Parts: sequence; structure tokens; C-alpha cells
Amino acid sequence: TLAVNDLEKEKIAVYPNPAESILSVDTRNNTSEKTITITDVLGRTVKFLKTDNAIAQLNISEFSTGVYYVNIQMNTEKARVKFVKQ
Repeated sequence: TLAVNDLEKEKIAVYPNPAESILSVDTRNNTSEKTITITDVLGRTVKFLKTDNAIAQLNISEFSTGVYYVNIQMNTEKARVKFVKQ
């Protein structure tokens, strides 16, 4: 399997970053089931989603301003991407 950094570069795009209300998680045409979890800097889960869409759009408008992490689990691969909520 790929290392987390390799998976992020090859298969994951999180945009816009920084984001205000909608955050897109693009898994590059991968339509297999994936779990997307957003955590705050303390590791608390603030949003959880299971989807098979290649691009998931997440409403983050109610999040407080700050740094968060998008954690993506696809099959046996994992990725973690940092983003800023404005």
C-alpha cells in the first residue's frame, strides 16, 4: 500500500483551502465506498460521512474558525489532509 503522503498526492484533493462553507473532497474518479471523517486539532470528530461519490461536498459553515483534518479511508488505504476553516 501507499504511504499516507503518496495517497494524498496521487488520489486526494481537498479544496478550497482555506474554506468558508463548502469543502470538496475529490478522490480522483474513485467511486468505491469511502469513509470521510473531519476532526478538529484535538482529534474530536466533527463530521462523518460514508459515500461512494468521487467528489463529496461537505457543509462546514457551522464549524468554528480554525484548523481541521479530513481523514479518508478507502479500502485499505488512508489519507489525512489538513485544511483551514475561515
